[in-house]
Amino acid sequence: MNRPGRYICLLFLASVAVYAQNAKTDSIQEMLSRTKDDTNKVNKLTMLANEYIYSEPWLSMEYAQQALVLAKKLDWRRGIGNAYDFIGHYYYTQSDYPNTLVYWLKALQEREARKDKKGIAAMLGNLGTVYDNEGNYQKALEYYSRALKLAHEAGYKELQAGMYGNIGSIYNNQGNYSKAEEYYMKSLKLKEETGNADGIALCYANMGILYDEQGQYAKAEDYYLRSINLSERLGNSDLTASS
Repeated sequence: MNRPGRYICLLFLASVAVYAQNAKTDSIQEMLSRTKDDTNKVNKLTMLANEYIYSEPWLSMEYAQQALVLAKKLDWRRGIGNAYDFIGHYYYTQSDYPNTLVYWLKALQEREARKDKKGIAAMLGNLGTVYDNEGNYQKALEYYSRALKLAHEAGYKELQAGMYGNIGSIYNNQGNYSKAEEYYMKSLKLKEETGNADGIALCYANMGILYDEQGQYAKAEDYYLRSINLSERLGNSDLTASS
């Protein structure tokens, strides 16, 4: 049965203004050409890479590469790591997992060098999704578990919830339904605590799949309907259709 997507985390500085929304590419490039070559410009390029990652991945890649060149010129490790993150994410959107691993491992190394526990946890989780998508569940569980441990230590509840959900999906794929339920419920609890409505709707969908596969159709229908009702209110058409 097709499942909703795995949790992926992209870390960037939320304080940087978003320039890509409803703007023409040429005007953005003009703005960037007038911006001083400093760490702020690297952040702007990285945010642009984030804005285009799903709508126009090739453009996201272009901005991420520009960010990488400038960050290396400035010898700014945080910027280098963030650029590697987005370049890897571009390859992930193309299902090019070998290149995804290359760049996400580089991003991991940069964050390890800075002892950025939150960033390390995020990259470990992302690497787990690559192995998960390749069907290497043992490797995926190893990375998800490492990410979960660090996220817990760092108090990073959003990532903890995501990793619980990802681990639950692996157990579900393996037919270990009791473990899957345990981890899905842990994920749901944290998403409720953090008010992550999209995440709650995703948990409901996963719970529906879990009970569906066990032939517990009344429970499955209940969770599917919960997911549909919530995702419709949120305007999440993809999850609504899946549920």
